[in-house]
Amino acid sequence: MSPSGRKVQNPARLPSQKREQKPADGSVRSIWIFLSQPAFQVLMIGVVTCLAYSNTIDASFHFDDQDSILTNSAIRSLGNFGELWSNWAKRFVTYLSFALNYHFFGLGVRSFHVVNIALHIGNGILVWWLIRLTAAAPSMKGQPWTTMRSIPLLAGLLFALHPVQTQAVTYIVQRAALLGTFFYLLTACFYIKGRLVQLTTGSFMRGLGWFAVCALMAFIGMFSKEIVYTLPIALVLYDVFFLGGVRGLNWRFVGAIGAAFALAIVGLIYGGLMELVDTTTISRSLYSATQLKVLLIYVRLLFLPIHQSLEYVVSPPMELLDIEMLAGLAVLGIMIIASITMSKHHRLISFGIAWFVVTLLPESSIIPLKDFIFEHRLYLPMVGFVFATAGCAIALDKYLPRSVKVIGLATLISLSGVMAFERNKVWKNDLSLWSDVIEKAPTKARAYVNRARAFTDLKEYELAHADLDRASRLDPTLVEIYANRASINLILGDFDATIADCGKAIGLGTNSSIALSRIFYSRGSAFLMKRELDSALADLSSAVSNDPTYAEAYTNRGYAYWLKKESENAVREFTSALRCNPRYGKALTNRAIAFIDLKRPRDAVADLDGAIALQPDNVDAFVQRARANSILGDIVKAHADSAAALRLSAERRRFP
Repeated sequence: MSPSGRKVQNPARLPSQKREQKPADGSVRSIWIFLSQPAFQVLMIGVVTCLAYSNTIDASFHFDDQDSILTNSAIRSLGNFGELWSNWAKRFVTYLSFALNYHFFGLGVRSFHVVNIALHIGNGILVWWLIRLTAAAPSMKGQPWTTMRSIPLLAGLLFALHPVQTQAVTYIVQRAALLGTFFYLLTACFYIKGRLVQLTTGSFMRGLGWFAVCALMAFIGMFSKEIVYTLPIALVLYDVFFLGGVRGLNWRFVGAIGAAFALAIVGLIYGGLMELVDTTTISRSLYSATQLKVLLIYVRLLFLPIHQSLEYVVSPPMELLDIEMLAGLAVLGIMIIASITMSKHHRLISFGIAWFVVTLLPESSIIPLKDFIFEHRLYLPMVGFVFATAGCAIALDKYLPRSVKVIGLATLISLSGVMAFERNKVWKNDLSLWSDVIEKAPTKARAYVNRARAFTDLKEYELAHADLDRASRLDPTLVEIYANRASINLILGDFDATIADCGKAIGLGTNSSIALSRIFYSRGSAFLMKRELDSALADLSSAVSNDPTYAEAYTNRGYAYWLKKESENAVREFTSALRCNPRYGKALTNRAIAFIDLKRPRDAVADLDGAIALQPDNVDAFVQRARANSILGDIVKAHADSAAALRLSAERRRFP
């Protein structure tokens, strides 16, 4: 205390306090600046996303991957453009990407996952770029971007790591959503870049280069997935929100974009390559009402991504005052009102809501789809959620200390990444995936059908049978129940049950020629084992007519001809099987037997050499080669083959 009574600051402590504060502030500022560097942010999005999806590289093919990839003959050659276009014009680019995958890497599941993850990282980076471009928009001047330099990074990471995105990325066939979103965002970014150049220079011509690339990306995107059809609306909304308002729009340019999209869509419809209705089992009005219930689930998944599932139990409203439907309508109304009222002071939040609603329209509006809900339908709408989240972060900027913001954002991103990693574990194989679905949606018959297929692959036939029986009680109209049960009964040797189940499946009908081919194959094979050869030939002929690449069906038809003592026809069928699959050992062995019957032992030996090279423990091949060599008079080789056959048979008895 001084003589005057005033409190005097300690001069020895004050300088040291200042020296302690400045370095601390400088360190935080340096870290913040480093985090805001574009190269670091892009690298971080890529690295962290790879970590979150690192456990999916070996995840198996699932569900629609079977028909779209594994048994899809159209992707087996890059020259099949006509077949790709005629069957999948709406998603030609997506299926072309599958063909490229197959061309370079075959059917190895890893390559398909790597491409999907790379596309997902690309989309995360595009979201990052989109937010950065938005920061430079005229309407965003005065926003506290300087103190929130990590907002673009937050946006990119949130998009890439949100657990609800896992279905679109890990479920390989949903590359359609990844590609559609990639070209959607790329188009948006090029459009915004062009408009910013125009606004900066005051010259319309200066942005034409960006617009040309923008048009090309939009055109390619249209043939990735139908979600791209909403792109003109999204671009207009963005222009109105951030680039000058309604008066600042170049309506001629906007009209040209809209007209181009409309003409393309009309052309696809007129050419029979696109349908507005995927199913006629539900009316448009009832589907729309159901989508209000779905909206509740989607919104919940955005904010609370727990209890995720490939299948959700959602049923159409049975009465006008359905509580869930009314709640969904209320949520939709709140979203629209919030978007309108926040459009002036909280543009990011307002635009994010508008983007979410618009991009959800193709799959959740008035056009009925077979399935009411799928998580991958949130992939593109997630961009709107990211915009809204970024807007909330900026709005809270002035109210929260920097340390709280950093900890909060780091926690959000870390939690999202961990949840995504954990969710991806479910996609490891069919058994884990469908067991998860059954746990969360125990009344979905399709889940039991698909788990039964997984049990069949594991040779757990009793468990598979139990699941199919359960499915038949839940929904006796599913063709897959009887088709799969027929396959199991065929393996178990219950041929009458196989024939009965195939009859039920054929009676119910299916639009899939591949599925119908498998059903006829099962019944034809059952007839073959019962030696009802004419019935077997009829069904096996139906199998190959529905799938001309079905090697097993040609082989069994060849066996039926051989039993009828028509060895020439048998050779023809086995040859057809080998054209479909040159490494099919059973067809080689059977054709060799037919060659022996036709007194062509040298051809038989050639086939049997190939069969043994493919399967060195093929007892039948050694036995038949011994026969052929004996006919040729080569007793030494015949004896050696007989000895090999005896040795292999003894080993099988010893190690069954």
